[in-house]
Amino acid sequence: MYVANSPSLIAAAMRHGDISFEPFQIEASAVVLDLPPHHKDKFLQPGVLGHVEKTMASNLRLDPLQKMNFAALEHLAGKLNDIDATSALSISDGYAWIKGVLSMATTTALYGKGNMWDAEKLEDLW
Repeated sequence: MYVANSPSLIAAAMRHGDISFEPFQIEASAVVLDLPPHHKDKFLQPGVLGHVEKTMASNLRLDPLQKMNFAALEHLAGKLNDIDATSALSISDGYAWIKGVLSMATTTALYGKGNMWDAEKLEDLW
């Protein structure tokens, strides 16, 4: 096992045809997303993860990316507008509050109105 610990070494490793990070990506995704075994098996088929990555990359450019940014900012603005400006704001952990709001803004931007994530699930993810 080798450890790549510099950007140039990581880039060189990624360009090498014999090195694959897919097994690690699949395992990490399966754990984080709590994928059932039959979904994990689909990702294990050759080329599936690469196809998913290409699809995501093509949909995270220009107009689609701008729409996602707008949706995230709209969610964030809604949370900020809910704060009563006439009284003091009391937050016990500012970092946790920001993390939660930005995480929900991101998932709302990605999944839209049918967002499957809620604050409790996101906390479990972290």
